[in-house]
Amino acid sequence: EAKMVLVVRKDLKMDETEYSAASVDAAIQVYKNVLDADSLSWTQWLQMWERCGTKKVALKAKNEKELLELTGKAQELALPYSLAQCTTKKAPEPQPAVLAIGPAANSVIDKATGHLRLF
Repeated sequence: EAKMVLVVRKDLKMDETEYSAASVDAAIQVYKNVLDADSLSWTQWLQMWERCGTKKVALKAKNEKELLELTGKAQELALPYSLAQCTTKKAPEPQPAVLAIGPAANSVIDKATGHLRLF
């Protein structure tokens, strides 16, 4: 099986609209990255994900540090990822808000995100 995960920073205190917009931005960008990549494993994961119903899971990160550590872990595991920036009413400067990882095999994504709780 394959999935995409969306890891959302909880410390930003965004409203639902801001969470949704940042999550969609990250998901669309990582999907485009996979389509544009010259990676056989990414292509195979995408096909598996599409055959299995395009599972998406929202998880939470405590803060920016944890989100950036997860970004590094995705790079280390050669996973497709995209980090969406967001501005909020309380923080007008763009900040990393949502990390999309995948689509990829569940077992590979879980190496990076298996310890996180559902959003």
